Amino acid sequence: MVAFGLLLLLIGLVAGAFAIWVAMAGAAQSTVEGAPGMGVDIAGNTLVVQTLTLVILGIAGLVLILFGLWLMVAASKRKMREARERRAIRKTQKQQERDLADGRRADTTTTTATRPQATTGRGHLDRDGVVDERSGRPVADGTEYEPGSHLGRDDRIPPVDGPGRR
Repeated sequence: MVAFGLLLLLIGLVAGAFAIWVAMAGAAQSTVEGAPGMGVDIAGNTLVVQTLTLVILGIAGLVLILFGLWLMVAASKRKMREARERRAIRKTQKQQERDLADGRRADTTTTTATRPQATTGRGHLDRDGVVDERSGRPVADGTEYEPGSHLGRDDRIPPVDGPGRR
């Protein structure tokens, strides 16, 4: 978009410069149709341009210059916004990576310090390493307690070391 804006800017500058050159260097002449115009000698030939054509050419050149500048500015703003968003995303990603690394370090220090030891009733842990604190029995997924427990668990779940062990 910047390249297209630059191309429009150059075309507008050429059109405007041509209109100004003809208006400054030209002599008042009339065209073949009899309309008033400006005549300029180019390579031994006389170019006669109508006054209205010069005005339209100047306006068109100005519009092309402004549109080209607008395209270049819009493209630059968009690129700056995208770069700012990329920087913010990278910054957020780095912060999340730092937080994750800090969290992992904190987890390893806290889990090693607070990991349940095999000191309850039976002296061992279940395959998941979770022991029911009240009965000392291993718990498979943390939800299987004795029937009638006061924690409001579902009593239909069979105990872990019962006859229907999973």
